[in-house]
Amino acid sequence: MRYKTDMIKQKSFNYKFNNDQNELNFFVNKTNYYAFNVLINNNSNYSFLYGPNKSGKSYLAQIWLKKNSATEYNKISNYELILNDKKNILIDNIIDFDEEKIFHIVNSCILNNLKILIISNNKINDIKF
Repeated sequence: MRYKTDMIKQKSFNYKFNNDQNELNFFVNKTNYYAFNVLINNNSNYSFLYGPNKSGKSYLAQIWLKKNSATEYNKISNYELILNDKKNILIDNIIDFDEEKIFHIVNSCILNNLKILIISNNKINDIKF
């Protein structure tokens, strides 16, 4: 019985977690320092980021997206709009997309001097279109 009354008197903390995907909420450590620095602090036009599921790639990509005023190409995006919009492009999980469309998007970014970030679970040489 003593334990029950002690639990009633126990105070709890009201933790409020901020779900904003921004630089302040991204935990940088020795395993992701290089990726963070290259994507967020560097001004590279063409980046490819790979790693296992749940490693923070998409979180980091959302920070990049906001910082670079980019558009995310996804399965429900209008392909023609992406090409005509003349904005930086994020492609998350490249293996889900049509190879020809990806090449057109990359080519458009090169011709228009736009940035592109491509994300995958696989190394670039291991991707089979």
